[in-house]
Amino acid sequence: MWAILLRQFWVCASVNEMTTSIRILSARLALASDTPSLDAEIILAYVLGVARSQICGEPELRLDHTQERALQALVERRMLGEPIAYLVGEKEFWSLKFKVLPSVLIPRSETETLVETCLHIVTYRDETLEVADLGTGCGAIAVALAKERSNWNITATDCSLAALEIAKENRERHAPLKIQFYQGDWCQALPHAGYDVILSNPPYIAEYEEGEGISYEPKIALFSKEEGYCELFKIIESSWDVLKPNGWLLLEHGWSQQPKLMKALASRGYSELQGYCDLAGHPRVVVGRKRSG
Repeated sequence: MWAILLRQFWVCASVNEMTTSIRILSARLALASDTPSLDAEIILAYVLGVARSQICGEPELRLDHTQERALQALVERRMLGEPIAYLVGEKEFWSLKFKVLPSVLIPRSETETLVETCLHIVTYRDETLEVADLGTGCGAIAVALAKERSNWNITATDCSLAALEIAKENRERHAPLKIQFYQGDWCQALPHAGYDVILSNPPYIAEYEEGEGISYEPKIALFSKEEGYCELFKIIESSWDVLKPNGWLLLEHGWSQQPKLMKALASRGYSELQGYCDLAGHPRVVVGRKRSG
């Protein structure tokens, strides 16, 4: 089957029909992916070492034999369910490309809601603020904020040394020297108190839930005890002592978790509670403020 596919690809390439080549790859990937055309374009561009926009725009592109073998290996891995981001080693977030490996969670578009919400509610943009990103993973949230607010002092934490190494690489790629990293568990890793903003995308999936591709991602970054609330509750509890008066706490969460998190925030003393939805219309971010007095 694969030999036939490759022969078809070579024929298409020889007549400068890369669009047809993508269609052939897509037909195979459709057996394992909900986005076969996109996957085909990403894999093919990666193997050829070009941007996706160049695939159909440069008719002289052809695969050599080494690239053929690489293409075959990547398609077979995708057919087994491995996420496309791990196949090509990067993922776009906030219009920036981030290095990702299986040691970090793949950043998702819904997490951009967390960044957007932070930029929306923290209106004093010209002040130098102390901001903490807990469980930074590949550093996507911290880097996105650093790019948007160059005057913020951003601290990013993670319990995984492997994740922090990748986050540091992404910092150097996009926002050198703007972010400081510390290893440890949530607020315990922070070097000091007195933060204006704390935000986090912690694990919030219940341990019994599953989904496409997530079996390849680090479970510690996905699953949490107590129906997915355990780590969220830990952050709500511990963040109070390290936030400044009037400081903000922002948490990403699962679509059904917002009401319970609102109650937990109120019980801890947070006020000005707000909930935000992602672009799909699902409740995704909850916000509370530590009011003095």
